[in-house]
Amino acid sequence: MAIQSMHKQRSSPLQLFEQNFSPLIDQSKNIIIHYRFCNARTKRKHFNTINIVSVNGCSTPEEFGKRLTGLIEPSLEDLFQWLKGVHQTYWKAHLAYISEKVEKLTCIITDEKFVFQDDESGLIHEHHFKSFNNCKVYGPHQNELHIFRQYIRFKAVKFAEVWLEVLFGTIDSLDLMYELLIGSLETSPGPPPTSVIHNKTGNGIKSDLTVPQLAYFFRILAKTNIIEISARRNNDLINWITENFQSKNREIIKKTSLRNKYFTPDLQALDYWEQKIKEWLTMIRDERSNLLK
Repeated sequence: MAIQSMHKQRSSPLQLFEQNFSPLIDQSKNIIIHYRFCNARTKRKHFNTINIVSVNGCSTPEEFGKRLTGLIEPSLEDLFQWLKGVHQTYWKAHLAYISEKVEKLTCIITDEKFVFQDDESGLIHEHHFKSFNNCKVYGPHQNELHIFRQYIRFKAVKFAEVWLEVLFGTIDSLDLMYELLIGSLETSPGPPPTSVIHNKTGNGIKSDLTVPQLAYFFRILAKTNIIEISARRNNDLINWITENFQSKNREIIKKTSLRNKYFTPDLQALDYWEQKIKEWLTMIRDERSNLLK
């Protein structure tokens, strides 16, 4: 037993991640999208004529989410049991490293812009969406795939959003796991975390912003380098926001909710901040005029 314990402590964080999350890693390396046209005889290869048959064998985003969750929950359980056999001084470092590696798996999702023309009005529209990069696509007309490959990724957007949602939820579970491990030193061990539980009372800064609006505000600050946050510190920023702010409708903000809206902005939040920035510009110009009088 002593030799086994020493072996556990010598295992590198990378080995720990690869051993416990190999099913998820395999999924990330092999995103396969099957598609078909609504009418097999159609010659008009347009996004309105394309249907997604499956992503990694799942016919709906809900099924895809259940598949991913089913792969991750045993990995979290194994990790939880493994860490209980390791000295507590290793817990935080191991979990921080694994959280970082899980977050890197979100990089298979990219921000993409789809430009299309409205058939009736003739107007050009832009649609921003999340898509799988480096995915494999199978279906009819493989020799012409370059023509409508983006349409296919556009139609699979819900699956891409599910990928992000499940992985961000996994990071939240890893955050909670440390608290459960510390608690297990004094009490009998509980089940491994598969969801986030918040027990703190709301005592953060009150804001008149919804969760999507608050998330996008900090996204703007980070994207414009008003605050310097590297990609690997995004999780720290999200933790800090949830610990120090209350939203318009919630005293306690769930990390999963904020993280989702930070990385996948809400269109209504964009509209809100666009209008707010216009109001700020008017206020700035008025105050400049008053100062120059």
